Amino acid sequence: MNENDIHGGMSAHATHDVADFAESLRRLRLEAGSPTLAHLQHSTGISRTVISEALSGRALPSERTVNALVRVLGGDSEAALRQRAELARRAAGRTAAVPVVREPDAAVVGGELRPADGLAATVATFAAGCLVSLGGWAVVRALGSGRTTRSRRR
Repeated sequence: MNENDIHGGMSAHATHDVADFAESLRRLRLEAGSPTLAHLQHSTGISRTVISEALSGRALPSERTVNALVRVLGGDSEAALRQRAELARRAAGRTAAVPVVREPDAAVVGGELRPADGLAATVATFAAGCLVSLGGWAVVRALGSGRTTRSRRR
């Protein structure tokens, strides 16, 4: 097996663009028994949308996506990462670069909030509510104290 093979016979030399790379990923998926996107999501921790985009060839998938996907599908992740790096280098050298997918840093993974991020959002919402309440209370108190003073003077 060639050091650049990610699976039987697919070498880096045959991968000329993102579409070819995606084709090699789809072939690897077929060789692995065509697992569903839901199964791949569960096995990799990567959303079905990101996996689908990686297999579509519209954009170069992130290193994390390639590594996880190729490992789960039983391919050579090191060779796949070398191919991806070469494609990224070529894309960086062009004026009309290939779009590169970057993993979102969002709190949502696979349609679900991660617990730590949910807690942070809850605390932030609570703090904002407290600040709004204090601001409202200060306004009411200022308005209320003015009325009390006037009524006492009469």
